Amino acid sequence: MDYILKPVDQVTLTARVRSALRTKHAFDEISRLSRDLMAQKQELSNFTHMVSHDLKSPIAGAASLYDLFLYRLKDEYPEVWGKEGFQELLERIPATFRKMLRFIDTLLGYAEAGKVIGALERVSMGNVAQMVAANFEYAVNEGLAVIDCAPDLPQVSCDPVRFAQVWQNLIVNAIKHRGERTPVHIKLGWESVAPNLQFWVQDNGPGVSNDLLPLLFDPFITTKTNGTGLGLALVAKIVGGHGGIIECDSQGNKTIFRVLMPASRDAPPVAGVSQASMDLKR
Repeated sequence: MDYILKPVDQVTLTARVRSALRTKHAFDEISRLSRDLMAQKQELSNFTHMVSHDLKSPIAGAASLYDLFLYRLKDEYPEVWGKEGFQELLERIPATFRKMLRFIDTLLGYAEAGKVIGALERVSMGNVAQMVAANFEYAVNEGLAVIDCAPDLPQVSCDPVRFAQVWQNLIVNAIKHRGERTPVHIKLGWESVAPNLQFWVQDNGPGVSNDLLPLLFDPFITTKTNGTGLGLALVAKIVGGHGGIIECDSQGNKTIFRVLMPASRDAPPVAGVSQASMDLKR
């Protein structure tokens, strides 16, 4: 604003005013696009929740009718029930019901993840992570994984139930994508990255391809035939709802997911967290 303090010719003044107006117009346009994007994301989230809920009820009803059908079939038509291969064929139907219900539950969880963040509590992230790691005792006993959790994970302000989902999904992801690496070694740790805290999950599986990395946290991205593609998208929504960000780095047989979180309840969101992500939890 030096033209206010000293004389300036009309051409220069006009150019500066036009430049300032263009800058303001650009900022206004960015703000408008950001608001539109946030509204579209909220609308999509509401639509997903509605559709998932409306789909679940008739599927559960159909499953109950199928149970009744089996009961009457066994009782009234035992000769049909006893035919070779018939029971095996019928068993595929409830398996399909269960698969559909699991998918809908996952879809509902994704729709709610970023906007249903409970009251933030000051909790030991070590306790949360070790509780989740204990749920994978079966994988350890079966020789599928070795899980090492750092004993000194610090306290952080978070919704412990939601953040348990973060650890759960990241560990499941490492086990599911271990390839021929058995057992896969999974390490959970942390470090201070002032003014934030950085938690990480590292594994020595086959890694993530370069073409998949930019899409890793997008919904419905999966390399598994029976996958939903919502596990990591759910993680990203929960972390974003806490004012944090998640990144992935994969090189060779080393993949590491880094979760950057505000160090305290009153700390500002991590740089790079969009306001839209934060608004989803309100």
